[in-house]
Amino acid sequence: MAKKEDKNKTTFKKGLVAGVLGFTMMASSAGMLTACGPQRGPEGATGATGKSAYELAVENGFEGTLGEWLESLRGQSGGAGNSGNGIESVVKTDSDGLVDTYTITFTDGTFTTFEITNGEQCTNWLSGEGEPLSYTGNVGDFYMDTENFIIYKKVSTGWEFVTQIAQKEPDMYYYDSINAAIDAVNGGDFTTSNAQVSESEAKIAVYEKEGVPHIKLLNHPVTTSLLNITRDMVIELNGKIISCVGTDAIQVQSANVKIDGSVPGSAISVMSDKISSTVLRVVSGKCSLYGGKYEAFSYKLGTPDAPNPCMLVDDSADLYLENVDVVAMETTTGTMQGVIVKRGWRGLYF
Repeated sequence: MAKKEDKNKTTFKKGLVAGVLGFTMMASSAGMLTACGPQRGPEGATGATGKSAYELAVENGFEGTLGEWLESLRGQSGGAGNSGNGIESVVKTDSDGLVDTYTITFTDGTFTTFEITNGEQCTNWLSGEGEPLSYTGNVGDFYMDTENFIIYKKVSTGWEFVTQIAQKEPDMYYYDSINAAIDAVNGGDFTTSNAQVSESEAKIAVYEKEGVPHIKLLNHPVTTSLLNITRDMVIELNGKIISCVGTDAIQVQSANVKIDGSVPGSAISVMSDKISSTVLRVVSGKCSLYGGKYEAFSYKLGTPDAPNPCMLVDDSADLYLENVDVVAMETTTGTMQGVIVKRGWRGLYF
């Protein structure tokens, strides 16, 4: 049985297994999977094979291959983002006894104010990039870190943090494919990789936050090769779709990976012509999914021993789901196959 943390959280741990034969599995938006028992009625005639979206597009005049059709679904690149906001000036604009009011004006024309209560001693303002040096200033002085927008006050024991008035924008590094971005992060050189492109050409942005690389989708990437992850990272789907054609999607090995699909429209989709097509395989380490839709479509039927899992978790690995939709579909009959499978067992987590 799954360990329920609350109504929207389900943690899957190794060894929690149940049989799959004769079950139809679905995953709800709260991370729950529902099993319906077998009910056999009279056998009906075989229905006609349904047509895929691609086949319907061809019938309605589309000319081109499956890959070209998938490429045609992508929208145009978005415009350039807004420039970062800096500090233009810090000016004392009012005094009332020992209380001084300062106004900080930003480069975009906006401003904010804060008050300082002074002692009898004269107060000086110092500034520089980075933290103040311990030997600078006198007790009662203030210091503005212009790089990180932090204000410090000098007290008897040294410089003391007062407030941070704005957040520094992280440095961005741009790539034209999800494969190139993940390879650069795996190699530990995403800031210097020769695979970088200009911002106008980019589909992916990579930046670092709290020591962890973040891969942010700027457009809908299409990949035809496995995305193998070997280092800790966060993938921000950002309302975009990763489309994988003829290949499994993501494999995690010895890493702690977070996939953020919280922005509406976020998804990872696999379309393959083989059995056991997976959106995610966790070989070792841990993968946590927060929101989004994860779909695996196969043109071949699964079997009890190879049930077309949408997600495959090895014995030494962990998978955490929160508010996700998980779907695995065999397209020729529309029959649901395995959803989340523990490798080495004929069973499902639910």
